[in-house]
Amino acid sequence: MVEIPVSLFKQVSNLKKESFEADGPTINIPVGKIPPDFTLKLDRSDAKITVANIAKALCIVHGVWRLL
Repeated sequence: MVEIPVSLFKQVSNLKKESFEADGPTINIPVGKIPPDFTLKLDRSDAKITVANIAKALCIVHGVWRLL
């Protein structure tokens, strides 16, 4: 079980308006960091925002299970 710290998403407030102008953009957060902390994917067709590729090292791991 992995907890994503809400503070991680504060970085979105640092984005400039230009980051959101392209149709269906994928925005690496923070901009320019390789690999990014996470990726925002904007789908304007149904007004959906997807958070993807979250760096597990920035999250809190509460538990791990293994199937036998």
